[in-house]
Amino acid sequence: MKNATLEPGTLQADVDFATSPRQHNIPERVGAKVLANPETGTAMLHAINRAMAKHGHSLDEAAAIIGMSPVTLRALGGGRRLFCDVDRRILASAAKYIGVPVAQAHLMAGALKPEDFFFENSLNEEIELAYRSMMDHPMWCGYAPDRDAFLAMPQKTQVFIVMLYESATQQKFLTGTGVQLPQ
Repeated sequence: MKNATLEPGTLQADVDFATSPRQHNIPERVGAKVLANPETGTAMLHAINRAMAKHGHSLDEAAAIIGMSPVTLRALGGGRRLFCDVDRRILASAAKYIGVPVAQAHLMAGALKPEDFFFENSLNEEIELAYRSMMDHPMWCGYAPDRDAFLAMPQKTQVFIVMLYESATQQKFLTGTGVQLPQ
């Protein structure tokens, strides 16, 4: 296979440049309007291709610097292997090669998703956590309704009681996801 370097901003689906990007449903140009497919690691491909062009490296040189075989890099470029399945050490090396933090490389590879950085409880789980806290609180346990009565209340009323408890104790249970304030 023939190795070549890319012009800045050009994406080839197969890193060995043997096939057309359109065969893999991957855009030919990297730009602000191009959205990377996190499952395939397209963002990582874009970045590696840009770094190869910037440094004037061939595929073999880039693969050696990253610490993988050229065959593996070709498989990643062709979509026959996914970046999200690549070893952490390789992703760290690729991050260094493209000049980004390792966490960003994991995002670009599809190994992490932005929502992985947040812990989200459902509204019902948040209300349940707050109710348990109320029942364990020495000052509030006498004011909190019994469990059956609390569960029989409309959700808006439960949210209002939790908000009162949050205000009085300076604790936070409702994250705002899915919370509609009582009217």
